[in-house]
Amino acid sequence: MQWHSTKLLLALLLVLPYVVLFTAYCWWGEDQKHVSPAIQRSAALAPRTPAAQRRGRHLASYCNSHAHLRTGRQSSRDIMVSRPHRLAWCKIPKVASTSVVQSLLKVLGCENLIEELGISGQHTALRRLMPHLSADEQPPDASTTFMVVRHPFLRLISAYRDKIATKSGKMVMAQFQKFRRLYNMPIISKYRQQEPHDKFYKDVPTFPEFVQYLLETPVEDYNEHWRPYHVICRPCDVPYNVVLKLESLDEDIQTLVFITGFPELAISKTHQSAAVIDEGLELRRASDLQSNQHPENFSTPPMENSERREHRSNDSIELKSDESSALIKNFFSQLTTAQVWALFKKFEIDFEMFLYSIDQFVTVAS
Repeated sequence: MQWHSTKLLLALLLVLPYVVLFTAYCWWGEDQKHVSPAIQRSAALAPRTPAAQRRGRHLASYCNSHAHLRTGRQSSRDIMVSRPHRLAWCKIPKVASTSVVQSLLKVLGCENLIEELGISGQHTALRRLMPHLSADEQPPDASTTFMVVRHPFLRLISAYRDKIATKSGKMVMAQFQKFRRLYNMPIISKYRQQEPHDKFYKDVPTFPEFVQYLLETPVEDYNEHWRPYHVICRPCDVPYNVVLKLESLDEDIQTLVFITGFPELAISKTHQSAAVIDEGLELRRASDLQSNQHPENFSTPPMENSERREHRSNDSIELKSDESSALIKNFFSQLTTAQVWALFKKFEIDFEMFLYSIDQFVTVAS
């Protein structure tokens, strides 16, 4: 009898851990029913490495050692805030801004606006839904404040192609006329030394002419599409804890989704491929344009559907390395080494804040 009791006791001791584990699992399953679906889904996207957060810490460290960059002003029309979601984003044109706008509209429960409004209407709607901080207002407690950057010089190429040198399509033509009046004709009037044979450039500054304008203009007076990041977003006044890069967006966006719990922030690459380049436009070199070659030797920018041209997709997703290399060569080979270094000085703070290199651009310069 005593032997049987001992065997029963041993059996119970062996079974008891499994009973405890099973009960705990059931209780955990019940608890999960009350967890936000957004948190459940974002957990599956846990990042392998918090590079985007490391950049935020680097930014804070950089600002601590460059106290002169602090202005004491946190209010900016480009820093949009959702107080209920404890979420803030600094909008930088030419860096996936439309993709982020559409993602934030989803977070706010206004996905219908993406279908109902055009690109510009979506941007306007988000400013209304996420008003910027007032002059004396602090960011929400425990908030996620993020920004998206790309290589400053690649953004500059994008801005030149999109705002200065694009004039085909009905919807784009109105924008071109605006930039023609504000920038193109003043730049041409001041910096053009010889008329190019290519008629396309009659009212379009060449890339070297555009760069020369940048070199002689204070960065505070730049248009928002080529204004430096540190001027737009004031990162030494506003604590950004997440900095995403267009070059590593797939990985960085996982970090953002994971720490915010909003899977809607996962930017979908819905726009036309970034590989699409204005054929012929980037191949027009300054030396060719001022040579005696006949204009028929040059191709003209292709006409595109106006709806597609309303928003250029080369800003929505990262370029492949061979594509970005082609852009760098085609544009920066038109500049002298001295011009590239002078341009670097204009954007030096951005290069240092966000850890970008100038090497490839200097290499191709003439």
